[in-house]
Amino acid sequence: MRAVPFRRSIDDRKRISLKVKERTMYRLNDSAMSTLVDDETVILDSAGGKYYGLNATGTRMLAAILETQDLQAAVARMSAEYEVEQEKLRKDLEQFIATMSQRGLLLVETKEPA
Repeated sequence: MRAVPFRRSIDDRKRISLKVKERTMYRLNDSAMSTLVDDETVILDSAGGKYYGLNATGTRMLAAILETQDLQAAVARMSAEYEVEQEKLRKDLEQFIATMSQRGLLLVETKEPA
């Protein structure tokens, strides 16, 4: 099963690279309003005037990241739900985070070491 979190209707299909650090915090941008419709998420970026649709896999990825606040914990949670190698899942989650961040929907903030 290949995770494709964004619908094909989004015209930006380039691979976006962002190094995701282990010690980070994730939250939706204040301008991003989201709602669940069936098993998909619709996100309205009120600042940019665009809306985005996440399929069921993207919805689960977003929930895992926001609820665990930890990349490795999100990988563990997702691997319990999907039959996919953890390394592949980790790369997919990193790409998802990078894409959401680049679009201004997800804020990725570095935690200060204790």
